[in-house]
Order: sequence, then C-alpha cells, then structure tokens
Amino acid sequence: MGVEYLSVHSTSTAVDVLRVVGEARQMQPEALVVAYSHDENQRLVGAVSLVALLQSDPYATMQVLADSEPVHGHPDADLTEITLAVAGYDLLVLPVLDRDDKLIAVLTIDDIREAAISPEQRRMRE
Repeated sequence: MGVEYLSVHSTSTAVDVLRVVGEARQMQPEALVVAYSHDENQRLVGAVSLVALLQSDPYATMQVLADSEPVHGHPDADLTEITLAVAGYDLLVLPVLDRDDKLIAVLTIDDIREAAISPEQRRMRE
C-alpha cells in the first residue's frame, strides 16, 4: 500500500491537475495514473485517469470529468476482495478509504500481485 497519490479539490480543472502531475517529479509514476478529487471535508468524491485528463477539455472541472463513485477498498479488506475489485474493473490503482471516506492510500496492481504470490512462489521464479 502506498501513501503517494494525487488528490485535488473537485473544482480543479483538467489543466490544473495536469500541471500538478507535471510538477510531481518526486512521486512514483504508478501513483499518477489516476487523479482523485476530494470535497471540502477531504472525502473522496471522484477519480479520473491521466489519459482522460489529457483528452478532455482543459477547463472542465474534476466534478465533470471524474467518476463520482470510484471503486475503492478499505484497510480491513482481504486480498480476495481487493483482487476481485481490481480485476473486475480492470484497475491499475485502487484507492483505500478510511471510515469517513477519506483517501488514506492506494494499492497498485504491483502491490496486489506481490501480496498474491507467496514467498515460496517468488523464490521459485527467481
């Protein structure tokens, strides 16, 4: 689980978000494939892919562009639940929310794959 992710206010425009992505040179690229939006209470209210942002009207807001009900997980979810959510929706990144719907981390497909492969299986592959 990673704590690097991009979350902007839901009133941010595509051009604003793309500028933030361009300036996020210290973040892992995997953390930037999806931009999340939050409300004034820091609750997750949307998610949009970087590709969709690039292809959108530069002045459209996250409120318009983002999926308002992004698939997400919770810290107490088990590996099967997480894997099914990621596979079922073809996600590269799964946001993890606390009980107040605040984004606390993201799980990348690499995180999930690593968790799904046992240490014995990893040693056999090396």
